Amino acid sequence: MAHKDICPEGTCRAEESLGGKCVGFCERARPEPSVREMLEVGEACGLHLLTEAWGNYMNHYDCFFYIPDYAKQHAEFIAQLVRVGLLERVAYKHYRIIDLTIPQALTLLNDYEARNDSNNSD
Repeated sequence: MAHKDICPEGTCRAEESLGGKCVGFCERARPEPSVREMLEVGEACGLHLLTEAWGNYMNHYDCFFYIPDYAKQHAEFIAQLVRVGLLERVAYKHYRIIDLTIPQALTLLNDYEARNDSNNSD
């Protein structure tokens, strides 16, 4: 499945924003979900909110998660979203998506990665 097949109808801007090519996701042999990928796919689809990026990504979970390892990958993905500050735990196994735009979420992710890089280099 190509990237444009993942975007809500008529919203794909992947060819302009991803260097003139539409990326195929479902062809990956062993997909690994990533917060950055979720946000970049949402942005390339013309979405604006973190909640939209999350919904779009999870509607196509079979393209972004390796199904035999889905439970483990999903738990790790949720944990990463919490660490970055994009999800808030409200009860055991219940989370709330923080009300952010995709650019705001990318800023939080970049800040998180910069902090981790500086902590790892010390």
